[in-house]
Amino acid sequence: MLLVRRPLLHGSRCRSCAAADQWRRRRLHDSSRGLSAAAASAEPVKTIEELAYVDSKQGSLLQGFGLSKIRNFSIIAHIDHGKSTLSDALLVRLGNITAAQRRDQAQQLDTLKVERERGITVKAQTASMLYQGEYLLNLIDTPGHVDFSYEVVRSLSSCQGALLLVDATQGVQAQTLTTFRAAQEAGIKVLPVVTKIDLPNAQVEDTIFSMAATFDLDPEHVLATSAKTGQGIDAVLETIVKHVPPPPSEWDAAAPLRARVLDSWYDPLRGVVCLVQCVDGVLAEGDRISTCHLMSGAAAAGAGQGGGDTTFSVQEVGLLTPAPVRTRSLWSGQVGYMIGGIKSVRQVLLGDTVIRAGTRKGASDEAPPPPLPLFAPCRPNLFASCFPLDGDDFATLLTAVERLALNDASLQVHRENSTMLGHGLRVGFLGLLHMEVFKQRLDDEFNMAVLVTAPNVPYIFRDRDTGAEVEIENLADWPEEKRRGVTQVLEPMVEATVITPEDCLGSMLTLLQDKRGTELDTKFIDGERVLLVYKLPWQEVVTDLHDKAKSISSGYASLTYRPIDPEPADLVLCEMAINTEVVGALSFVSHRSSVMRLGRDLAARLKKVIPRQQFEVVIQARLGAKPFARERIPPYRKDVLIKSGKTVGGGDPSRKRKLLDKQKEGKRRAKTVGKVQLPQSAFWALLSKDDAG
Repeated sequence: MLLVRRPLLHGSRCRSCAAADQWRRRRLHDSSRGLSAAAASAEPVKTIEELAYVDSKQGSLLQGFGLSKIRNFSIIAHIDHGKSTLSDALLVRLGNITAAQRRDQAQQLDTLKVERERGITVKAQTASMLYQGEYLLNLIDTPGHVDFSYEVVRSLSSCQGALLLVDATQGVQAQTLTTFRAAQEAGIKVLPVVTKIDLPNAQVEDTIFSMAATFDLDPEHVLATSAKTGQGIDAVLETIVKHVPPPPSEWDAAAPLRARVLDSWYDPLRGVVCLVQCVDGVLAEGDRISTCHLMSGAAAAGAGQGGGDTTFSVQEVGLLTPAPVRTRSLWSGQVGYMIGGIKSVRQVLLGDTVIRAGTRKGASDEAPPPPLPLFAPCRPNLFASCFPLDGDDFATLLTAVERLALNDASLQVHRENSTMLGHGLRVGFLGLLHMEVFKQRLDDEFNMAVLVTAPNVPYIFRDRDTGAEVEIENLADWPEEKRRGVTQVLEPMVEATVITPEDCLGSMLTLLQDKRGTELDTKFIDGERVLLVYKLPWQEVVTDLHDKAKSISSGYASLTYRPIDPEPADLVLCEMAINTEVVGALSFVSHRSSVMRLGRDLAARLKKVIPRQQFEVVIQARLGAKPFARERIPPYRKDVLIKSGKTVGGGDPSRKRKLLDKQKEGKRRAKTVGKVQLPQSAFWALLSKDDAG
């Protein structure tokens, strides 16, 4: 059974009516106490539900929120610095949820099962709020882990402001610097906020001055809040309204419709649901719409006149609170959901521009509006293969991954085939946590158990004679020319930023040097912490650098990174063979100086995790065609000389030898035709190959 990422309540209108009915009864009660009808009717609406109800009757309130009354903002921070908790506090303060709902279910914007189990935000989530009945606030809560930085960048491109949170007990962390840099590059207003000031070990003043020094801010402009107690929440809301700019004045409600697709997910009953930001015009139920991508594709194929696959009728439009509230229309500057009867996930692209179908050439005299700028493409940092446990489930896996990729634009997917594992998918990820979340979401949302191979990073091969470059993301494509010295290998590099306690500095420097790091910068943030900037091979980071840094610092260090230009390196491919058959999913690339040690360690690890068979299993590590490490898993042994508790053959040695030779020949044939079943732990053994086996 497919699980829906967001609860698309088909009775959402009933929910809004119930909330609005309470508001209407309150107005009648005021009137019965002697208030005039005019005074009673002048009571401002306080929540999105009330707004939706009144707008359905009067049809004017939602239109009245012009650009000057709209604020689009994100919440950005290092992981576990209080983004989701502050979002909950804002939702409670403005009536989107009740305090009881918050007690029953914290982190209202974390809707995925994996988010609740891991305590992290994976997907950027949206909620619209009404402030003092006058301003429409659109909140986007973003992830904090570096592996989901693409979600942050994409969210910031749709906002005009951001709350930058810093935990008063932890101070500025590595990902804080990254998110601040992303907000600056997006050109949006940054509002600094210190969180968790209610905790006994909170160092509020030190954190404020640290933020001011790090980000060149006025300490007087740093807000202090406690989302648990509600302290400072009103000041945050007032600051958002005063200092976050409204949407650009170039956006025009009177212009032809242009809406950007910010996100999308699949509902098994209603098809693809889109989160859109209306830039120009009005998006209303009943409109016939298309997208610039679909229309350009239809024109190129000469099928523009068909319309069946390129145009859709808007069935439902509304705002998210985060529960969906039907409003029937969205105006310029507003962010909400749209259901258009779109059944195929291939018909929706994130960042695409929604337009009215009548604006395409040949359908009317109106010229089509220019498309909005697309989101910057996402470049995967590592790749892994994904195989169904049952080979007959490949079609089911393909459908599940396509629908998951609809909701996760950072995934890159294409098919592949393995002689040992069968048909599968090659998937690109942003990091190791991203890969783990992908595997868990397949299981949680699609009930799809899969085998995921250990990841590897993409490499670039440069021809020494012509200078031509080819990127290799699958080690099965590692060219033979490299072994003859014809090509040069370039490995991806990152600039890693590590913030560590001063008393762990020596151990941290040793770790970074062991990972082939090059020091770029070192500075003391305060009297207790040091900021290190190192250039590192991405392969060294993706395996276990984060875990080892946390272990060295007892959990106090933080790490973030950004890609930089690749550099040449003396790399070799170590192939792992099982019973003489090379298993590409177990092979790895390493620097020549350490490949022997890593190959021996991996062979020893595989011996521990591969199940024993009825036949002998031989594990080899090879450089080219030359094995340099070997491990043997002995077969299960059956005593063929004992039958029904009695010795076979008595004292005849020739008969005993005949039985033993027959058993030996049977095991030899089994070894030739038998397939070794590789468990998931065999592939994860690659991720810890630095440790001795």
